Order: sequence, then C-alpha cells, then structure tokens
Amino acid sequence: MAFFLEAWGKLDGEAALTAVEELGGDGRRRGFASISAMKGWASSDPTAARAHLEGLEAGFEKGMLVQGVVSGMASVDPQLATEFVLEMDEARRAEGGDGGEDRWRGYATDRQMEAIARAQMQQGMPQATAWAESLPDGSIKSSAFDRVAENFAQSDPEAAAEWVKSHADQEYAERAVREVSEELSRKDPAAAVSWAEELPEATQASAMRQSIEQWTRQDAEAAGQYLTTMEESASRDAAVSSFARTLDREDPVVAAEWAASISDEGARNETLQSVGRSWVQTDAEAAKAWLPNSGLSEEAQAEVIESAARGGGRRPGR
Repeated sequence: MAFFLEAWGKLDGEAALTAVEELGGDGRRRGFASISAMKGWASSDPTAARAHLEGLEAGFEKGMLVQGVVSGMASVDPQLATEFVLEMDEARRAEGGDGGEDRWRGYATDRQMEAIARAQMQQGMPQATAWAESLPDGSIKSSAFDRVAENFAQSDPEAAAEWVKSHADQEYAERAVREVSEELSRKDPAAAVSWAEELPEATQASAMRQSIEQWTRQDAEAAGQYLTTMEESASRDAAVSSFARTLDREDPVVAAEWAASISDEGARNETLQSVGRSWVQTDAEAAKAWLPNSGLSEEAQAEVIESAARGGGRRPGR
C-alpha cells in the first residue's frame, strides 16, 4: 500500500491524499498512508506539496504530512528539505514555541532529520558529516549528529569516533557520543573506555557509563580491575554505577560494595537502591539483612522493599 500511494502521489498528489481520507480504519492507519502519498508528491513537485501543507490547519493530520514532505524533498534535494525543517523551527520559535524540545516535537524532528541524513549519507559520509556540521546549534543539529553518528559508527567506528570526539565538547554532540560509545563497546569495550577517557569532562561520564556496562557483561573481572585505577570524579561515579547495576543480579554483594564507593551522595544512593531492588527479587532474605547497613535512610530502605514487591527491580530502559 505504501509504495502504491507514493507512486500515486508522484502522479497526482491531491488525488492520492483524497483517496487516503476515504480509507476506513483508524486515524493512525490513515496518517501513515498520507505520509506515503505526500512523500511521492513532494518528490515530484515539492512546491505544490508544500503549498498544500501550508493551507492546512495545525493538528495531527498536518503533523503527519510534514514527515511526508520532508521525506519526499530529501529524496531529490536534501538541502531543500533541510531548509524547510529549519524554516519550520524558526517559525515555531517566532510564535513562542519551544523550538522542538517537547516530547512529540522532538520525536518528529528526529524522524525528519533521519530522512535527510539518510539521503545525505547516500552521497557519502564526508557529505553527511559536513551537512551535520553546517547546521545551527540546537535540537535539529543534535538530531542530525545523532543520526549520522549512528550510521557512521556502524560502517567505520574508528573514523566515527574521531569525528565525534572533535565535537564532544559541544552540547549538540551529546547523543552522538552515546551512539559511538555504544557501537565501540559492542566490538571492544576496553577500547571504548580508552576513547571515553579522551573526551571532555562534560560528555565523558555518559560514554564511560555505556562502555563499562558492555565491558561488565563481557568480562566483569577486567572491568572491575579497571575501576580500581580510576581517580575520584564524576566519570568514575558513572562508571561504578554502571558496573554495579549491570552486576547486581549476578553478584549483588560485590555490586553493593562498589555502589557504596560512589563519591556523589545522590548517585550513590540511587545506585544502592537500584542494587537493593534487584537483590530483594533474587534473594530477599540476604537483601533485607544488608539493607540496615547499606547507608540508605530508613525511608529509602522501605522504598527498596516496596518497589521490588511491585516488580520494580530494574529502572526503565535497563
């Protein structure tokens, strides 16, 4: 259906969209169908497709069609698609919007930049990286760096690591740092940790967290030995927290000992609670014997037991 509607959109965009409006089923189904039709229209006549979009009232339908316009433009002229996204962002800012920072708008921006990044990468990674670097600082540039870094790291992790490292002191590269760290960690977590050590302090902790998690899964002993060489810092706290949370089911005693060594009180308590919740689920008696000596407040101890009873042994995203 999607390919048919896209082909129809190239021939007669208005007719294709009218047909989509007449489809049965839920609005979500029609929404995705409209994206295909609009993508085809925007790839053959971007001016007319954009004019149609601008004539619609703001709402769910228009939001879905924006993705179609961007995808269609990107397939034939990535720069035109980029300019369109930047214009929309500038208009939102002028109207007092948040410029793409709320959850839905952020998701939509990621989808739009993914379509453009894919088109840029088809012209070669040098083209894609230059495009991402050329964007103005902000959420759009962050999304572009994220999309390019993810694909770059999969095809050439070493080159991607050097590219991202050269931007790692910038806020827009924060997500890209995590993407590269994740990919490096899959292949060689020790090397990923070495790369993280070279990053600016502002982004080092997130990269270290990602790398240590993978290293602990592959070789907990080696990861633990590395932690003993780290000096007290935010990066060490992040690394130790990641180590403890990854090890907490396999060896909760060791995980708790490491968690207790975190210097930042907030991070230490959060990690101890996470370890405690997992421990209660695997060995409630031993965990409850440990809790009074854990360093956690009585309130926090009670929360650990109650949360574990509700099935909260793991944080969301773990």
